[in-house]
Amino acid sequence: MVTRLGGCLCGGVRFEVAGEPRLVGHCHCKDCQKSSGAGHLSFAFFAEDDCTIVGETAAYDVGSNAGGTMSRLFCPRCGSRLFARSSGRPGLIGVVLGAFDEPDAFVPSVSLFVSRRRPWDALADATTLFEEDLRRA
Repeated sequence: MVTRLGGCLCGGVRFEVAGEPRLVGHCHCKDCQKSSGAGHLSFAFFAEDDCTIVGETAAYDVGSNAGGTMSRLFCPRCGSRLFARSSGRPGLIGVVLGAFDEPDAFVPSVSLFVSRRRPWDALADATTLFEEDLRRA
């Protein structure tokens, strides 16, 4: 089984995920734009039981576009964005691709919320486009 490692900028939080992601993609929603400071956020979703986190994380909860809650987890010391949990997808954890030690191991297959994309943020080639999220495609 494949194991991948990652962590925050200061090293205060480290993680390990086992197995293959359920989904790899880019999210262009306004919350991901604001929280990343970029035009989109790139992520991989894994079964939460396959993810081991060492170190303290802080969370910021926001209402999701689907009416649930999205929890964004980050390092309280350096502020690195690391994980996301959605009340609409229990049992899954999203891991920000840039937090992996080897982020090039992942190839995004979807682009979500492209209806909210900034005009200067180019869409990734070879991704399936969803105007909103996967449930409202």
